[in-house]
Amino acid sequence: MSTPQHPQKKKGLSGFAIAGIGCLGLLIVIFLGGGFVVAKFMPQLKEMAEDPSKMVIWALEKNPDIEVIKKDDVKREITYKTKSTGEVVTVSYEDLAQGKMKPDNKEVIPAEEAPAPPQIAPPAPPANP
Repeated sequence: MSTPQHPQKKKGLSGFAIAGIGCLGLLIVIFLGGGFVVAKFMPQLKEMAEDPSKMVIWALEKNPDIEVIKKDDVKREITYKTKSTGEVVTVSYEDLAQGKMKPDNKEVIPAEEAPAPPQIAPPAPPANP
């Protein structure tokens, strides 16, 4: 007669334990990443909360069609150039906060006269054989 064999005990962690450790690690990474984002942008967020027009100026600076030439926090004015038209505009922070990109009471400096686009010639008539 043979003696019954005992199954060997598994060594190491179970699948649930490994999944739990992986999820915990992921949560820690997300928590640290969120903390980094908050720490990086908190000064800007505080400034924008104190003065909502700063948020509009920040968005204006991020616009690829607009080049900010000068910001004057004392006069509360910003001068920017629209790249597509070449217009240079000076507008107050308050007007920007109200959605006025071009003020009524200030002069807009037009762009230099751009050359006319080249004329496209009409298609040539088909050649007769």
